[in-house]
Amino acid sequence: MSIEQWPTFRLEAASIHEWPRNTAPGRLVVLEGVDGSGRATQLDLLAVWLQSQGYGVVRTAWNSSKLVSRTIAAARKQQTLTPLTYSIPAGSGRERVGSRDNRLLPRVSGAGDRGVRAACRAVWPASARCNAPDPLATVDASTERRRDARCRGDRMTEALATPRRQQMTHSLPGRLVVIEGGDRSGRSTQVSLLIDWLQERNVPVVKTDWSTSPHISKAIHKAKAEGALRPITYSLFYAADFADRVSNVIVPALERGEVVVADRYVYTAFARDAARGASDDWLRALYSFAPTPDVVFYLRVPPEVTFDREPSAPMKALDTYEFGLDLGLSSDPRQSFQLYQQRVFDAFERLASDDTMVVLDGTRKVDAIQRSMRDIVDAVLRRSS
Repeated sequence: MSIEQWPTFRLEAASIHEWPRNTAPGRLVVLEGVDGSGRATQLDLLAVWLQSQGYGVVRTAWNSSKLVSRTIAAARKQQTLTPLTYSIPAGSGRERVGSRDNRLLPRVSGAGDRGVRAACRAVWPASARCNAPDPLATVDASTERRRDARCRGDRMTEALATPRRQQMTHSLPGRLVVIEGGDRSGRSTQVSLLIDWLQERNVPVVKTDWSTSPHISKAIHKAKAEGALRPITYSLFYAADFADRVSNVIVPALERGEVVVADRYVYTAFARDAARGASDDWLRALYSFAPTPDVVFYLRVPPEVTFDREPSAPMKALDTYEFGLDLGLSSDPRQSFQLYQQRVFDAFERLASDDTMVVLDGTRKVDAIQRSMRDIVDAVLRRSS
């Protein structure tokens, strides 16, 4: 299956039947069941029998991804998983069935190409467990509202590409301000200046950065350093990081009536994943739990300008994924960067084509951009007072 044929991601189990059928020469056999059902024993017996019949057998188990399993174990030990953050990281381990040619089900070698992949659990447990009660939550009205917002979606927003005049804003007392833009667009500088200004006005403010979940970010950085992220795991890893921050940073701050300033939001995921071939349906479903921002600023900077700018972090001077080198666009880093960033830029431009974003010329002077932001944020805060 090519990345252009990705299935639409939904939490509902019914969507599983919408997935394209396996057309690879191997066969996928799945054993499901609740804990203690004897599932692992039956898998052992089945694998032995298949091997005795001359089939090559590859086994895979739930939560056995090298990229994700340690992260999940640490979060469970700390008892910090909400229903939403319980669900998405488990799905991030789908690199167990990925391959470097971007096929969801790779060819399984065996006698006469009769390969069999035996899976102890597949996608059904994730759907069942997401809808289960949160064992760590205190059941009261506030928790129920939070659970609805985090796990079952509560659809605080229509599709992210819907014009703002048709969107539903979040109903929480705080305000969510998002600053978006491609790599080296000056976004982080504007975030810092805006936060300084809000603090000078004694406005309670919380900052959240892209890929800063204490549970997921380290795993992302390690996987990137090892070149282990393929398109699907790239998408789900960042969605898991974002889900953790929504549950533990963004929503709690909005509930307290604070201003959340986000350095990147779901639009970054849309642009980067679209550049790697993800469909709009996949992305809208995957991020449907995201609270709708009160204002989104998009710093428009053409790729030919961003390449000549210094990266905000020295360690990112040559980032395989920032330069798009994982996509094989070009072996030359400069050319690969330009081609990849053009894809990301085009995706941002499509997102900005409706009226959900305030588009700012990112090539203007820093102070001029900041004045424009402050005027709009001031108006947003006045409406809430």
